[in-house]
Formats: sequence, structure tokens, C-alpha cells
Amino acid sequence: MRVRNFWIDANIDGRKTGVGTGPRTENGGFNLRISMREKGSISIHQIGIDGREVDGESVLTVSEFYQDGKKTLARITTKR
Repeated sequence: MRVRNFWIDANIDGRKTGVGTGPRTENGGFNLRISMREKGSISIHQIGIDGREVDGESVLTVSEFYQDGKKTLARITTKR
């Protein structure tokens, strides 16, 4: 498996092949947002996963987004 400071592998129903990608630069990051349907519309609740390089550490943050703000659900920090 290839891993930069972050690497994302996704398998999505209906796609013939998976998706694998990561930042191009050594200290690059990413933002991923997941939305759902709720009663026929897009839900105001979303999950976000953010990966950032901060002072030589890789920081992965999982948050839940609401209409009026967000709540951090988990944070994982590793040394590079």
C-alpha cells in the first residue's frame, strides 16, 4: 500500500474500480465531506474528515457538521 502523509482508498457501489488517492506534496492535506438524503432533501448533517500536516505531525480530524456549527468527534495525531 502506498502512503504519503495521508492516503484515501474508496470503494463505492456502482463503480467498477475503486478510487485511491493522496496529496501530491509531502505535507499536503485533504478535506472529505459526506452528505446524506433526509426526507427527500440533502440533510443538514454532514460528516467531515480533514487531514492536515501541523508542525511535523499528521493530524486527522473527524467532525459532524450541523446547520449552526460543528462538533469534533475524533482527532488522531501521529509523528511523521
